[in-house]
Amino acid sequence: MKKIILITMMFAFTTISAQIPLTTAVDFTATDVEGHEHNLFQVLDGGQYVLIDFFFTTCGPCQTIAPMVNEAYHYFGCNSADVVFWSVDYGDTDAECIVFDQTYGVEYPTISGVEGGGTAICNTYQVSWFPCVILIAPDHNIVEQGIFVNSTQDIIDVLESYGISQNSCSVGIKDIRSVNYNINIYPNPANSILNVELLKTDDRITKIEILNIMGKAIETIDNYRVINNKHIVIDLAGIPEGMYFVRLNFIKNGVITRKINILNK
Repeated sequence: MKKIILITMMFAFTTISAQIPLTTAVDFTATDVEGHEHNLFQVLDGGQYVLIDFFFTTCGPCQTIAPMVNEAYHYFGCNSADVVFWSVDYGDTDAECIVFDQTYGVEYPTISGVEGGGTAICNTYQVSWFPCVILIAPDHNIVEQGIFVNSTQDIIDVLESYGISQNSCSVGIKDIRSVNYNINIYPNPANSILNVELLKTDDRITKIEILNIMGKAIETIDNYRVINNKHIVIDLAGIPEGMYFVRLNFIKNGVITRKINILNK
């Protein structure tokens, strides 16, 4: 019931800019769903801003904005430059958050509500409705108490107003979020062909889907070739230009989702 109330409040108050009452950050240390520890003040004291996306997995608006926040994460350098992106969950387990991330293409670190301590962080920050996206400056001031996200550009505009610059991701072609995904995908941007290289050959794909930027599956790819059990060639012919997610369903590794840009030239 509490989560339903929180969503209702979000729709009722989207015109209000402040979604949390705090103006100064409260420190926390938390572990993300991949076992990595994060300390807020350590990042801030190192000179980086921190953007936090407070969410929970069954929240429809949270699902809607997740790909937009992820695009901004890419735009600003994948946590390697002026700003660090985290998502902090309310009330869900690591497993539930991992499914959410894979479904909606979240590549920045996620702190679950249960094992990661996200619920306590949400309570500390007095988050009253979801999604709630805030920005904390290196001086520990919460300079944005609730960024209204209707598009990726909304996030870009707000962050650039603080002098946060666009940067390239520095982690290379492997999946940004976890080397344990054991795949390379290239080229990206892609034209008519997308290659998937399996770094472990003891697994196989059962289904390949293309999702739109909102995370909705628009096509199941049946036309793909498997070479030597470790290289998959996907035919993208007929898919219009734009930003998409490719969702790969594996027997052992579960579901892996990666953002791709298709250019039909």
